[in-house]
Amino acid sequence: MSDVLRSLARPETLGRLVEREWGVPVERVTLHRCLANDVYRVDPGHFLKVYRHGWRTPEEVAWECDLAGHLARKGVAVPPVVRRLDGTLSGTWQAPEGPRPLVLLERVEGHRPVAPFAPGLHRAHGRLIGRIHAAGGSFRSDHRRGATDLSAVLDGPLAEVLPLLSAPDRDRAVSVAAAARAGLTANPPLRGLCHGDATMDNVLIVGGTEDDPELVVFDFDLAGEGFLIADFPFGSPNWDHFVAGYTEIRPIDPAGLAAEAWLDAIEVIAGLRFHLITKPAWRGVESQAEGWLDQTLNDLRELAD
Repeated sequence: MSDVLRSLARPETLGRLVEREWGVPVERVTLHRCLANDVYRVDPGHFLKVYRHGWRTPEEVAWECDLAGHLARKGVAVPPVVRRLDGTLSGTWQAPEGPRPLVLLERVEGHRPVAPFAPGLHRAHGRLIGRIHAAGGSFRSDHRRGATDLSAVLDGPLAEVLPLLSAPDRDRAVSVAAAARAGLTANPPLRGLCHGDATMDNVLIVGGTEDDPELVVFDFDLAGEGFLIADFPFGSPNWDHFVAGYTEIRPIDPAGLAAEAWLDAIEVIAGLRFHLITKPAWRGVESQAEGWLDQTLNDLRELAD
């Protein structure tokens, strides 16, 4: 095991790697974002995503690249993945802590949505998620993605966070997890390909009008098989507009709509693991004072009441 938990590559090192392995001319490389993964802007026209070591295996990243290509062929607008000179879609940076998968994407010109979001944006987002779900039915890959059953998305995270919670919150977490497992087992919502992080943070507006914007979707590192309804923005101000857009593409699973509280439980427990364990490991425990952990604990308490 390496003594290094998470390193940060020098931009010029990655620039040379991109030129050598992708054959793409590089003028300048700049760190764009450093959070769950590192993203570098590669001028003149690309982004390089550097997955953190231990998060996704090279095979899982290859699955993700296959998904992006499949969605594009089905008419879902995504940033194109650039193939390496050897024909593969992903590469590797040999970081001090271990290999970190790389994906080079063509840069798409557009802008992030700014709140408050217009009804037309929510309708367009609903259509977009509907198209992803519809396209998922025919997606096949020779590569494997990690498990997404209840033991992986509920039981595993729960076991990790319980020792870090106060006794009352520990009881609440056990209670809501048990209710979620029972409900999802007795009346399971429809499963299929999910984006996994279907928020306005992961779309760009690239054209159209306020009433009918054109959207590009990105960031599929949480994608996988799951409950389709988990991609829905329950409780958003323009929920009806999202539903109207989605149902232009495909019907909504009634069992999924009834499972909102159970899916909220999975999301809250995953959020607790992120803010109690994952994020502090590379941002420090100071990050727990940013307010996100308190909000997630409040969500847990509301679910349990």
